[in-house]
Amino acid sequence: QGSAGCFLAAAIVLLLPLGPTGHAAALPLCIAGLAALLPALTASTMHLGRPLYAFRALIGLGHSWLSREVAAFGLFFPLAAGATAAAALQWQAAAWLAPLAAGAGLAGVFCSIRLYQVTRRPLWAGLGTAARFFGTVAVLGAGLACGACALAEAVQGIEPGAMLGGSLYAALLVFSIVKLAFEAREARLAKESEDLAWQRTHALRRGPLFAAVRRRWLWGLVSGVLLPVVCLGIGPHAAAYPWAALGAALATLAAVGLSETYERYLYFTAAAPLQMPGQLAAGGGH
Repeated sequence: QGSAGCFLAAAIVLLLPLGPTGHAAALPLCIAGLAALLPALTASTMHLGRPLYAFRALIGLGHSWLSREVAAFGLFFPLAAGATAAAALQWQAAAWLAPLAAGAGLAGVFCSIRLYQVTRRPLWAGLGTAARFFGTVAVLGAGLACGACALAEAVQGIEPGAMLGGSLYAALLVFSIVKLAFEAREARLAKESEDLAWQRTHALRRGPLFAAVRRRWLWGLVSGVLLPVVCLGIGPHAAAYPWAALGAALATLAAVGLSETYERYLYFTAAAPLQMPGQLAAGGGH
């Protein structure tokens, strides 16, 4: 999801009339997206008994969201690699390969969303999964972009902030606040709901998962509010303190990764099924 966000950012800077600065930023964005994609795709086959036969998942393309997810991410990798190569060679093809890569990545994320929505678990149904997954595309994509551009500036000796300036940190700040606000609203609805599955989710969050909830909010605020504000403050003085700017960008990326890991952990562990075992036992004679 973070990789899709990186290629979406690359597509935007290539399509908008940002001049040489935008095109210079496209390469580190593509490299970061490809670097995030490779281990993700590799890990996605590790749960298979025979990874070499993963292509058989395409058999159900007409009716299975899993097959569609495999197809979308299968297209994502060659398009992402092509866009990265084109950006490195400064070919004009990068201007259409990056949007195609972003589109394939977003299509794969949409298929992932549908996979969880069809289970009809309250936490996963409706717009909740879409908001979380596309929120990760935006937040983690922006975090990767911040780190990639800052590192590229340091390696190439470019003035810090020259690649897209503070726009990436501003985007990260906005995306993070929106996603945290959604999670806060969802937690309030779970607390007030009379639905047994939502009550179970609330009980898990307030009980055995409470430590993870606190860490999610701690790192969410640090990575999505505090550090972007710090980086925006450093921006006007980045030329005088280049390593401080780089360190702040990489710290932001690490904190975003940790925050999103806690968010996804809670997404999976707090999702109560439609019927709990006690309900099945109680209704066994009917």
